[in-house]
Amino acid sequence: KGNVLHLDYERYPHLEVVGDAHHLPFQSNRFDGVVCETLLEHVLEPEQVIAEMHRVLKPGGKCYVMMPFMYGFHAAPSDYQRFTHRGLLHRMRHFETDKLKVVCGPTSALICVLMEWLALLFSFGSQKLYQILSLGFMVMLSPLKLLDFALSFHPEAVRIASVFLFIGKKPITLD
Repeated sequence: KGNVLHLDYERYPHLEVVGDAHHLPFQSNRFDGVVCETLLEHVLEPEQVIAEMHRVLKPGGKCYVMMPFMYGFHAAPSDYQRFTHRGLLHRMRHFETDKLKVVCGPTSALICVLMEWLALLFSFGSQKLYQILSLGFMVMLSPLKLLDFALSFHPEAVRIASVFLFIGKKPITLD
């Protein structure tokens, strides 16, 4: 409806703003919501990015953050960190927590590691063969991810979850 702005660090089609998430080019208290999907593992200073999201949100505005935990290295352009569920809650402490849940569960985490391990084992040092095998094992093992529909709801799924979802809101302060 034209009420969404997309920001990334380099130009893409349909992108309205190019910028650095460490220094968002927006006024304070401007947005009703911020969506941050699998970005925090790619920035050098995640606390600064989180502070910027907090700054640009209006009081009562919602924050939606997805963060991988048990997930393989993926450079885009770099990959620096993972947070446990408690680590993510700690970093999002200036928001009121509405929800923290597992969105990709233990089976997804297992498959992520297993496909990489099998590709390493059977590629015999060949990077090209590794890439082909990795893709093949991903396709072959993907149906097992259906198990996450049940396992993600287990209270201990946070121990080996693949990806977390945090939803919170910027507190409304009475001055």
